[in-house]
Amino acid sequence: GFSAEEFRMNRRLWLESLHPEDLATVQESNERLLTSKEPITRMYRIKHKHTGEYRWMEDHIVPQLATGDKKVVGIFGVARDITERKRVQEILHESEDRYRDLVEHSQDLICTHDLEGRILSANPWAAKVLGYEIDTILQMNIRDFLAPEVRGGVDVYLAKIQKRRTASGLLLVQTATGERRIWEYSNTLRTEDVAPPIVRGMARDITERKQAEDASRTHTQRLQTLSKQLLEIQENERQSIARELHDEIGQTLTSLKILLELSTKPKANDARESLQEALGLIGSLIGRVRNLSLDLRPPALDDLGLVPAIRWHLLHRTERMGIKAHFEAEPEEIHVSGEIKTVCYRVAQEALTNVLRHSKPESVEVQVMKRGENLELTIRDDGSGFDVDSAFRRAAAGESFGLLGMQERIRFAGGTLVIRSEQGRGTEIQATFPDAFPPSSIDSEGSTER
Repeated sequence: GFSAEEFRMNRRLWLESLHPEDLATVQESNERLLTSKEPITRMYRIKHKHTGEYRWMEDHIVPQLATGDKKVVGIFGVARDITERKRVQEILHESEDRYRDLVEHSQDLICTHDLEGRILSANPWAAKVLGYEIDTILQMNIRDFLAPEVRGGVDVYLAKIQKRRTASGLLLVQTATGERRIWEYSNTLRTEDVAPPIVRGMARDITERKQAEDASRTHTQRLQTLSKQLLEIQENERQSIARELHDEIGQTLTSLKILLELSTKPKANDARESLQEALGLIGSLIGRVRNLSLDLRPPALDDLGLVPAIRWHLLHRTERMGIKAHFEAEPEEIHVSGEIKTVCYRVAQEALTNVLRHSKPESVEVQVMKRGENLELTIRDDGSGFDVDSAFRRAAAGESFGLLGMQERIRFAGGTLVIRSEQGRGTEIQATFPDAFPPSSIDSEGSTER
């Protein structure tokens, strides 16, 4: 913004216009020029006359030497405004700092490698997840991080990224400790401004997400299997009830009708005998209806509560088969929600059915216990036992419903199921329902019944 005349009139104007932070550096460079007598290139800021803005300048100064003694008699210089260039450099520098900070602190895995798979760079998070020091990683190949059975796919990946310049997918990674993790990666080939070409890689550990997806898929399949089996069981129960009504109750009612008709005929000499026989049929009919009702849902569960209902069911089932039964409840009166009460009874019912049908025990023990705020149901027998893992695999395949049905009932009620069994050493089934009791619940005296 100054004229050449202004600089000629005021020889200190140039120094006075320099940025205060640059003044000492410029003066030092002038002294160095006089001493070394060598050209110097330097950068400094100088104030604009009209705007007051400091502009970046770059000048190249050369000493003018006397012909005889080579004494410096003057300085010749060429300067140019580099303000815009400096701004661009600052922007680039800030961008590089931000990128470096992103790479250093990212919880994604960022690296570069060459077209042979050799690692060229890696961020700290990659080193942490893999369990190696960065210096060690820089001496490794990407094959070294993969599970042995997938390392053969690296050549295919390298060929693909050279051809398409991008590649993405899933990697099965093996860490320094031998742990296997699943990474989702997206890599690009860079050939501009680099020689030789490099691959920029970014990956994210999705192991937990994949495990959750697999668990969700397995759970969905289990629910589908359960739904199908529930429909089959519902249809079988309907068939059983229909058969009971038709074959047993229906036939009994038909016989009863015939006897009553005979007893009403005027010439019936054995009316009294027919009525006696009819009364016997009515008693049998009442028993069949009661048993059918109890099989569907015992009134004791709603009228008397969980403990009496399970006790009655245990003694009712084992007494007819001549099996020793032991029942224990602590406390005697257990008050829980309707959902937990029903689930607990149905689990006991299903477990006893399986025990009596498959295990051939000499004795069965059932415990219903309050443990703090938890309800614990335990069924033990001394029967033949079974392979628990195999039984659950068959259940998951749809071959049976008992164990899977119990497990899902308990899980839906917020509980857990543990089954312990060995061939020839009996079985223990334990269902635990957490927080089944309010904190203010009061225990009664326990009971033990044989």
